[in-house]
Amino acid sequence: QVEFPMLGIVYHLIKQPDNLNKDLWLYDEERNHTINSLHFGELQEQYIKQIQHLQELRSVVPMATNFIVGLDAASLENNTPVQVFAPVFEEARDSRYDALRIVDPEGNILPRQSLFFTFHAGEDFRHLISGLRRIDEVVRYCKLHAGDRIGHGIAMGVDIGEWVRQNPLVILPRGEYLDNLLWIWGVYSYTPKLQTETLVYLERTIDRIAAELFGEIVSTGDLRIPVLFSVYERRFKRRTKEVLKLQQLKEKSHDQQQYERSMKLQDKLYVAYHQEATLLKMEEPIYVMSNEIEQMMMIDMQNYLIQKVSVSGIVIEVNPSSNEAIGEIDSVFGNQLFKLQSASNAELTNVLVNVNSDDPMVFNTNVSNELVYMYYGMLQRGIGRDAALDWIDKLRKAGMDTSFIRGARSRKQYLQILDITIAALEAYASPL
Repeated sequence: QVEFPMLGIVYHLIKQPDNLNKDLWLYDEERNHTINSLHFGELQEQYIKQIQHLQELRSVVPMATNFIVGLDAASLENNTPVQVFAPVFEEARDSRYDALRIVDPEGNILPRQSLFFTFHAGEDFRHLISGLRRIDEVVRYCKLHAGDRIGHGIAMGVDIGEWVRQNPLVILPRGEYLDNLLWIWGVYSYTPKLQTETLVYLERTIDRIAAELFGEIVSTGDLRIPVLFSVYERRFKRRTKEVLKLQQLKEKSHDQQQYERSMKLQDKLYVAYHQEATLLKMEEPIYVMSNEIEQMMMIDMQNYLIQKVSVSGIVIEVNPSSNEAIGEIDSVFGNQLFKLQSASNAELTNVLVNVNSDDPMVFNTNVSNELVYMYYGMLQRGIGRDAALDWIDKLRKAGMDTSFIRGARSRKQYLQILDITIAALEAYASPL
């Protein structure tokens, strides 16, 4: 019955870049040929296969579900769009993988745990809106539930006025900027209060960027924003399935070249996202001024996202040492926590936070150190010692409550389950 740490394994999907030498029409389903056909198509299929293997293990050795507790998308944020991961996390959360209960070899009913999700987003961004957009995309399209996490989420806590002062002119890829604008338009479409000047600026900028990207493919007069937004959302679907739909329509046509010319506008635009000529244009750097309207949109989007995350029960994982080294945080004492929470605010706008160490070996730290950094950050903000210690104690408890290792059981029972799991894994790895 002696207390000891419990084990939880989180599998990481590592974000990777892809080349731009693509042609959607080269996709061959029989050969599963995606390398030079679909942008990030090969990588997406690799991720899905990894998930299927992981879930197969959890299915064949059910007791392992108590130790394989989470799935993460990690590494350099700018390498892989969130869109690539949406079908991957959807596959991981498919209910067919999780039985209601599991039984050990002796017939005893044991607890079973579903996978928790975590996703590194809003951490390393070229533009603040890009970081905010990616957080929202993860929550919306990657099937996150209450208790799942956003790793870092620095963009939610950045002081916008200070960020604009330091970044009056931002360089980013043209395609990324269009995605940012379309995302903002989508959020505003559900907002009853929207200033006319902001809407006019947003629509004119989208029209201009879209014409630069797609003007040679379709008539610029046809590039209506609802159509562009529908294609933006379509890119979160599994790429091999989308291209098969297009190829089937093409095969039914008597004149395939004529079909490509007469395709639906949405289909033409979707194909363009997998054609080298357009991809090259999307990667071209452009300058974006942090003007008054851009700043207003940043404020609106940040407030929208904080409210959305707080209501959803998604947890923001705060890592002071890592955030200072990687993100838009100037000091281990200055952290996005202070934008997301307030010591005396018990209202809904307080976001759930888990203070963590990120990678203890890389950053030479542990959770105790990270909590100390937060404590001194509170003192710097004029919070009294008693109030700061009380807040730290709540953060510590919240960290335990939002751990992916769940289940109230004795250490004796835990060791029994661990022994059964190890034996089952050995039998699975070395069948008779």
